[in-house]
Amino acid sequence: LPLFFLARTLRESLALAVLTHLLFFGFIAFSGGPTFDAYAAALGRASILVVYLPALAAVLARPNVGDDLAQSSDLRRSGLEWIPATRADAWLSLALMVGAAFLFWLPLATRR
Repeated sequence: LPLFFLARTLRESLALAVLTHLLFFGFIAFSGGPTFDAYAAALGRASILVVYLPALAAVLARPNVGDDLAQSSDLRRSGLEWIPATRADAWLSLALMVGAAFLFWLPLATRR
């Protein structure tokens, strides 16, 4: 099951995306490894702590009830569910955009 299918709200999606960016940039800045195998093994261990455990906590924090399909379809019909509703959502969106800009910039800056 892909991890992003766990997110139900914009905030959960943004938080998960920001955590993956933090994992990537933090791993590049502070770690690495002498070989690619060591790098991949360390990245796998770090991803469990940085991405998977917070996602598990988000799933376990949800109430154990079914979704009301009528309510969720009304939200989808409005077409505005992608707009950040709170200041926290706006900051998460900004962090995601900055991370995405660095992901586009990094290959251009390191090209030889």
